[in-house]
Amino acid sequence: IENLNDDCFLEVLKYLSVRDLLNVSLVSRKWNEKFNSSKKTLDRIWLRFYEPLGDVNCLMNSTREYSSFKVQYMMPVKMNLVFNKFKWKNIILRDQEWKSYNEFVEFMKKLAPTVETLDLWDIDIKEEVVVFTKIDFPKLKKLEMNLTTRAAFSIFLGVNPMLKEVKITDYSFKFPRAQDQLMAPTNMIHELIKANRIEKLTLLYCMWAFEHDLTESYTNSAYLNTLTVTFDSALNVPNAQ
Repeated sequence: IENLNDDCFLEVLKYLSVRDLLNVSLVSRKWNEKFNSSKKTLDRIWLRFYEPLGDVNCLMNSTREYSSFKVQYMMPVKMNLVFNKFKWKNIILRDQEWKSYNEFVEFMKKLAPTVETLDLWDIDIKEEVVVFTKIDFPKLKKLEMNLTTRAAFSIFLGVNPMLKEVKITDYSFKFPRAQDQLMAPTNMIHELIKANRIEKLTLLYCMWAFEHDLTESYTNSAYLNTLTVTFDSALNVPNAQ
């Protein structure tokens, strides 16, 4: 391991659990130096929470400044201790179930001040939302969303001065019973484009994104220089760019 260059070393670390990552630095002095060689190294290490409670206990005593994490499946409230401890920059949330919209909003507010890249996949909120909340993300540069709900999308309609790239993938056509909740309406896309300086917008399988609406958003934006729209070929709808 100590003979690997930094890129190869980080590639190995990608496949380690949180507890294994913490144990790596205890193998030897050379491994410890390799792990702590620079802040850039720590910025590129992803903490992957697959056993949240045990992982939290391990991290609470860590003195390193981690900045990237991925959470798979349900997230216990106890994990808030970790999220409050570090200044997170890169975040992936997958298959999350939230009991309430307010719970989701409060969690995202904690992350908003420092996050730079955010990838949300299948955020499921177990209640009907009437009033949406907008959150400001002052450092957010890249946003990716998959199986986007109106409730999850709405929080990004605040002030995002650094947001340059947005990618939305919507497989809701595969879940006809849930389409009303899963697809973000086109007017929200309009609002996002008008309120931010987005340079690259990618919409994949977004059957709700009508061509004339997209054209309107594109021509009314002074910043958008790349618009990519791809529909599902199985539905006999041609790709468009």
